[in-house]
Amino acid sequence: MGRCNPCSAHCRYSCSPENDFCGAGSCADPAESVEAAASVDALPLLYHHDWCTPEDSGCWPTKTAIRKLEQALDPTVPRLGVRWRSYPDPQPAPVPMASVDNQSFYGLGNAPQGLRALYYYQDIAEMQRPCFNPADRPAVWNNASDMCKAAVHQNEYRNWNPFIVVFPLNERHVIAALDFAARHRLCIATAGTGHEYNSRNSCPTGGILIRTILLKDKTFVPTWRENSTLAPAGAFRFGAGSTFAEMHAFSKDYSRVIVSGWCSTVGMVGFHLGGGHGILAPSMGLGVDNVLEIEVLQVGRNISGQPVVHKKIASRSRNPQLFWAMRGGGGSVWGVVLSMTIRAHAVPDGGLSRVYMSQTGTFCPDSRKFGYQWLRGMWARFTAWQLSLNQKVSTQPGFFIDTSQYNKTRDLCSVTWEFKFEYFYAGGQAERDYIRFRDGLKDVLQTTETVQEDNYKSAYDYLLSMPANKFTLVPVNPLPAAQHHTPSDAATGSQNSVLVSRQALETNFTSTMMDVLDICVETLENPDKTSPDPSGYRCGFHYLYTSLTGNLGSAQPNDTAISPGFRSALMLWNARTLTTQQSQDTVYKLGPNSYFSESSYVMHNWTARYWGDKAYEQLLSVKKAHDPGNHFWCHHCVGDNPDDAFGEQPDAAAAQAE
Repeated sequence: MGRCNPCSAHCRYSCSPENDFCGAGSCADPAESVEAAASVDALPLLYHHDWCTPEDSGCWPTKTAIRKLEQALDPTVPRLGVRWRSYPDPQPAPVPMASVDNQSFYGLGNAPQGLRALYYYQDIAEMQRPCFNPADRPAVWNNASDMCKAAVHQNEYRNWNPFIVVFPLNERHVIAALDFAARHRLCIATAGTGHEYNSRNSCPTGGILIRTILLKDKTFVPTWRENSTLAPAGAFRFGAGSTFAEMHAFSKDYSRVIVSGWCSTVGMVGFHLGGGHGILAPSMGLGVDNVLEIEVLQVGRNISGQPVVHKKIASRSRNPQLFWAMRGGGGSVWGVVLSMTIRAHAVPDGGLSRVYMSQTGTFCPDSRKFGYQWLRGMWARFTAWQLSLNQKVSTQPGFFIDTSQYNKTRDLCSVTWEFKFEYFYAGGQAERDYIRFRDGLKDVLQTTETVQEDNYKSAYDYLLSMPANKFTLVPVNPLPAAQHHTPSDAATGSQNSVLVSRQALETNFTSTMMDVLDICVETLENPDKTSPDPSGYRCGFHYLYTSLTGNLGSAQPNDTAISPGFRSALMLWNARTLTTQQSQDTVYKLGPNSYFSESSYVMHNWTARYWGDKAYEQLLSVKKAHDPGNHFWCHHCVGDNPDDAFGEQPDAAAAQAE
């Protein structure tokens, strides 16, 4: 069995075969209840970060120490798990923008032995420079250094590159990496696919990035013995590196489906820890509702106060408070997830039916059809249609504005919009509700174009219809060079999101959407030099998801850490290019909560918008209990400085707050 030591007196603990590598202080659940968790006050509200920096030779890893870690990771064992040939093989990792042959990691894994076990910066100055230059043609990014390719992820806002990147193949490798990081006091970041929008795969001091993309074990569990009523169709246990494409391909073999997001190369862990909305959520639950068990490696303390790596199994019966916190408390701060067990679901009778239709128009200011004033009536019809949806429907509409011709004409009629509307119906095309919702949406859009309708026997059959590069990673800082690519209230990064209740949708959505579009028109006529748009406009796209649990008939369990606004929301609205003040004056008035996994990099009162103040206090207590050394960190995650809206270096921001 591994290192089993007695636990400290204030909590219970038992070592068992499945909980190897445990240590003193590694209790079954140091925060067994909300009340117990709230009493844990060994650490201040704002953690002090004792991370090693390159300037500290006493702790910064030497080349000898790094080589020793590399040997512990079995460097001669091939790491081929991110190679991809073509469909029908599922994509094992996302494609970075302009990657040759649609290979992940810009082809880094195409060497004969695949990925290396470990990459690191031999020149610290290189670590502190941007990896991918926004001014370059995207094709040039294929020539980035191996270190940059190994750490590639979405939207790097701060040039916080990891000093070391490791690609473990198994639990033993992760333990070696965690032990190394703890001994050298390195900030620990984790990543699977790197789809995260807000640079949460980065540490400000370099540190170590543990990429779990190669942990791809998969097992079908016909009977979930802990409580079979929670998973009547069985369960799947997937390694932490699994993508939705791989999960859907595997579930198809067992005539099952799993709940996932809309993007086929998103990884399992971030989706489920952040909340998880998607294709089948209204009928089968959010990502957090589908998690049955989590296997996670953490860094605790022994009786001497020294760090020790141990494994936790979190479920409803084991470590229940950790299980509560990890389902909705966001990723990267609880430890390194090795695997998750999630519910399997029977394929709906009639299969999965997909509908796609669109409409286009202009910003012509008069009352002509499909012009700007026509939109007001369309949004009212859209609202009524949304309110009628039952649990069988999950939507992904996107409203896009094209201003490219306006600079030439200065005529609002040259500004065009397109409303692309995709949704899924959990059932067959002959069902009365399928026909009712499809025809109702035709009336909303007043479309005369041919409607695309498909029916699939599995979710994977749908994924096979997608281009391999449909969901690319954009690895650069997306903010404008004129503002030094710095996140600010004027250029918040990513997207401002709000979770919209049924009542808010019914009473205020149409007027709020028109207010947001009025901001676009105002900046067309009077460009805003602080806008992230080079032309000074604030006319970004809008995604209006109804893929949550606010539909009529959707179940709304209350046993996870997501906010009440998330649980009851009918719609998730993601709005691009608004300032903080514009968001507060418009979209944020529709609801108090934002979605952790899709939100702006700059956010004031982020703890309240993600979880609410009371839930955040509970989450922070669980964090303190399970990561007493504060080894794991990410931007605007549990344990970060609640007063830092902008994502500055943590201790610097904390000092300013004082």
